[in-house]
Amino acid sequence: VQAKLQLQIEDHGKWLEKLFEEHQKCSRRLFGSPEKDVAGSDEQSD
Repeated sequence: VQAKLQLQIEDHGKWLEKLFEEHQKCSRRLFGSPEKDVAGSDEQSD
């Protein structure tokens, strides 16, 4: 039972890692470019 539980925990951990990586990719895609654009426009306005 212990070993089976351990396997489930490891699988869940891998799944969470994958999910987190996907989330990071999406965040970069959504927030990465606009931040750069905003920073660029700020520099130009100065």
